[in-house]
Amino acid sequence: MYFILHSNIFLAAAALILTISAQIQLGLKPYWNNYLCLIFFATLFEYNLHRINKMRFAGRAKNTEKYKWHVKNKKLVFLLLYASLTGFIATAFTNELKFLLALLPFGLLSFFYSSPDFKQKKSSFFFRKVPFLKIFILAFVWSASTIVLPVINNNIRILNREVLWLFTERFFFIFAIIIPFDIRDMEEDRALGLKTFPLLMEPKNALKISYLLLAFSILILFFHYDIPNQLYIVMALLISTIVTIILLSSAYLKSRETLYYHLIDGTLILQGSLVLVFYILN
Repeated sequence: MYFILHSNIFLAAAALILTISAQIQLGLKPYWNNYLCLIFFATLFEYNLHRINKMRFAGRAKNTEKYKWHVKNKKLVFLLLYASLTGFIATAFTNELKFLLALLPFGLLSFFYSSPDFKQKKSSFFFRKVPFLKIFILAFVWSASTIVLPVINNNIRILNREVLWLFTERFFFIFAIIIPFDIRDMEEDRALGLKTFPLLMEPKNALKISYLLLAFSILILFFHYDIPNQLYIVMALLISTIVTIILLSSAYLKSRETLYYHLIDGTLILQGSLVLVFYILN
């Protein structure tokens, strides 16, 4: 279990299930396509690369609870990095060029945003100097990359109403669950000179932004989906959002930090899985 949680396989699986969920939310039948392997291996590679960079160039941050497992299992993390890169390259040959080109901007944005300056041992990408941009980039990359491949595969217009609604509701949801991680990383972000919402305001006020965004994501459901024909999607998303709000506000879980953040990560898989289960039941 520790391996699955700390190796970032959990997050890669979340990206995969959210992409399948996007198929359903776009009114398509869920189906397996090799582009799902692309999103899985790309996510696994990016997150392990980020962890390795932090272990090598983040100073005291590498000794925190967040990186303890990675430092202890450094060889395994490198093995995962090479395995995910190999998997991505092998899968790339089985996919159409349009899928690779679609993921390329998100991959470059993630890579250059998180990669360090090896001489200065800190990130040199100028976007990190822009206040609050960190959370917007993360929410945008997660939201767009898990939607764009089904859109392209089915020749749906990017500016289609359904696509824009789906992107907006997913962006709000992911933005909301990133804020607690910004609260956890306050000292690290302060040391790097980053401006985040928790550093601007009290953490409890930053969490209010999370609740507000989750409320907006619920409101969007009733404009986006055709009720009663897509009620099963609304119910799945409504349940996952309510569970997320309960997790964010739980004092009990906050006192158990590691569990708290793993469960928040788990809301990504919960949302995608509920949409798929409710679709099957429907």
